[in-house]
Amino acid sequence: MSTSSTLLKADSYTCSRSTPGQTAITSPQPQVVIFDSQVDDLAQLLSGLLPDIRAYVLDPMQDGIEQITEILQQQSTMALTIVAHGFPGGLQLGAGTLELNNLPSYSRYLQSWFSTLPTAQLTLLSCNVAAGDAGSEFVEQLYHLTQAQITSADYAIGNGQWLPNAAEIFTVGTLANYRSTLNWSLVGLGGFSEGVPDGSDLEIDRNGTPYVVYKDLANSELINVKKFDGSAWVNVGAPGFSAGSVSFTDLEFDHNNTPYVVFKDAGNNSRATVMTFNGTSWVNVGQPGFSVGGLKDLDLAFDNNGNAYVAYTDRSQNSKATVVTFNGTDWVPVGQAGFSTAEVETSDLKVDSNGTLYIA
Repeated sequence: MSTSSTLLKADSYTCSRSTPGQTAITSPQPQVVIFDSQVDDLAQLLSGLLPDIRAYVLDPMQDGIEQITEILQQQSTMALTIVAHGFPGGLQLGAGTLELNNLPSYSRYLQSWFSTLPTAQLTLLSCNVAAGDAGSEFVEQLYHLTQAQITSADYAIGNGQWLPNAAEIFTVGTLANYRSTLNWSLVGLGGFSEGVPDGSDLEIDRNGTPYVVYKDLANSELINVKKFDGSAWVNVGAPGFSAGSVSFTDLEFDHNNTPYVVFKDAGNNSRATVMTFNGTSWVNVGQPGFSVGGLKDLDLAFDNNGNAYVAYTDRSQNSKATVVTFNGTDWVPVGQAGFSTAEVETSDLKVDSNGTLYIA
């Protein structure tokens, strides 16, 4: 296989295929197979492609539908196969999902996929995409948007079970020997929180360990953080470590892979508090409840030097946006407090590699 700037791509070829009840389609266009990068044992599938298949792997940090649209603009095809983890009514693609509730937002992309072609075939090699009412409606709406014949499954794909179309893409040995499935699977046991959680946030540290922060409704709405140790979800420090009930929780890691949480702290006049885990317990970063007034919505970010920044909707500034940073002792404004031109509802804060702050 040769490589392209889009990721992995095979040589071009002439596609000839047929499906039950239809006349075979012969096209000068290649058959295109697009893989989500999170597919298990991806290298095995890529090495088992039949000759003349043109294959691409999605960037996990970018929107999957936008990437597929760009690929199809450069390489049109009447036979597109998407290989990705699936669930009833949707599948994982790139940095997000394509599912029943976001189909309308992607309609202009999906309508362009085969817009210049008289007929097209779209195969979804994903587990359980067509399962249940959600799956049936998803496939029907996807058909109306793409106008392509869609082949999908309401059962697990992989580990010996494949759609018939797979035989036109992979070698017989690959289909027989691939033991993974293209399905979502539980990380540890489901329902691992002590009670009903609220306001959860999921982050992955630099070692690939997932952490979850949430408000624990079974423990006076106090904050709790757990991580997956490879076999079970375990507490990070003592559960319920906040001074009072919390909301708008956010979890991030600094450049040293140390976890931090920010939250609206009812135990400190419903103002912002940041805490970090010192290896034994959660400790305050600066003064707890440091924001000048009340707030709604919080977001925490770090630059490459480990400097911490918090963005929030600042009720002391007519609910406009404020960003603060920790100077080693106190949380101080970055620029003017309440700098947005009008009230904001939510915010998202990022810092690029040069240390420049961006807020949406």
